[in-house]
Amino acid sequence: MLSNKTIDWELIARHYDQMVKHATALRLRTAESHQMLRRFTRGGPKHPTYQAIEELAALSERSTSAITSRMRSSRGRSARG
Repeated sequence: MLSNKTIDWELIARHYDQMVKHATALRLRTAESHQMLRRFTRGGPKHPTYQAIEELAALSERSTSAITSRMRSSRGRSARG
């Protein structure tokens, strides 16, 4: 079930450069994911870049779900058609 929570586009926009920086470091293997996660999930308030990544993940989940739903609907119509 998807959340009805609105995507915080401003948060994503403010931290986009940092998200790209961290993703690039992971891709180039100049940083390790467990170290990055530890830094992001330390005690206290959530790291703003981590919050932006969560927002982007929620957007991706919603998009995937919508596409899957459309494909199922389309298959049903063509099978009946």
